[in-house]
Amino acid sequence: MKKIIGSLFLFITIWTNAQENTSYNPSKEPTQKAPILLENIQDLKNFKNPVQGDIAYVQGYYTINDRGGGYFYYLNPTNAVGLTPDSGMNIAPNEGIGIWKRINYGEISVAFFGAKGGDTLDDTLAVQEAIDFVANYFKTSAPKGGIVNFPKGTYYVQEIILRNRVSLVGEFGGTIIKPSKNSRGEYNNSLVRLDDGFVEFIRLDGFMFYGDIVSENSSGDPSSATEEVNMHCFDFNGDNTDGGLWYSNFKNIAIRKFKKDGIRLLGGTDYEKNNLYNRVNQFISFENVRIIKSNAIDSRAIYMYGQNAQINFINCTFSGTNGISNLGTNVWIESTSQDPQGQFEPGPQSSLINFDTCTIEHSELGFLMLGAYAINIKGCW
Repeated sequence: MKKIIGSLFLFITIWTNAQENTSYNPSKEPTQKAPILLENIQDLKNFKNPVQGDIAYVQGYYTINDRGGGYFYYLNPTNAVGLTPDSGMNIAPNEGIGIWKRINYGEISVAFFGAKGGDTLDDTLAVQEAIDFVANYFKTSAPKGGIVNFPKGTYYVQEIILRNRVSLVGEFGGTIIKPSKNSRGEYNNSLVRLDDGFVEFIRLDGFMFYGDIVSENSSGDPSSATEEVNMHCFDFNGDNTDGGLWYSNFKNIAIRKFKKDGIRLLGGTDYEKNNLYNRVNQFISFENVRIIKSNAIDSRAIYMYGQNAQINFINCTFSGTNGISNLGTNVWIESTSQDPQGQFEPGPQSSLINFDTCTIEHSELGFLMLGAYAINIKGCW
């Protein structure tokens, strides 16, 4: 009996000590500063005399709750070696040295770099800086690549340059990309284009690209008269970039009000055979993409020229404006023709192109194919 009572007493003692050790005890709590509460990024830059380990909570990039804020911690010069100051992830103080480094728990947002997506402000620099940050940050890491998030809003840009292995994700029906007032045909030929070299393993999902811009003859009020911008929406030109687009996916995208082509795929049009197949666009899928082309004879929803292959269009719509007689062609696929030293030879061709359950309507011609082969049209309207 004495052994039982002794064992019970020992058990109660151990259990009681365990409860004391796991309960909150203010005297045992490690000393830690409360986060510094700041309203915006400018306040973070202006904060004086930060020390190593300071944590700041910034409530917005410009204003509170504009989705560009977050937590930052301060690194003194010794610990900030190798970090490059930028507009969103590594903020340099206006006075002194060191870096405020963003504590990030998920995808990179264009709002982190100051994109507003809420008025007519030109967001080109902020959007491209977010894309470039992901491209450079993950360039030497494994796995390579990353995602840039576009919160709901309307973003005005002069152009977007797609980088290798950097995907862009928006909120379909809520994320709109429009040309800024500087996006005119004489300055930029396209709204979205490829970086130099190969661009592969990218995804664009959840965007509406609207090419209507305020007319130069209007009052300047965004609600006043608009016109279609004189440019392509997507221009994937392998020749210009000496590379091409590979292994990529485009899903839940709407395009309208561009005077030129909705999606333009130019691949391998150079006759130099050593370089020809290094400039091809291939292994690409487009799913639930809707393009309403301009009512102009040289406007096309889809234009392919040269070497393009293994491309799938699934549940897509390529259309002229509903209710009017539209000029031009919805889908134009064309091979090149080369004439080296006076002798005709066929140039690169588009092949293995599939259209599955697509709608092609409201234009003079649905398809025009010149020299293409192995084009499969299945279950289309």
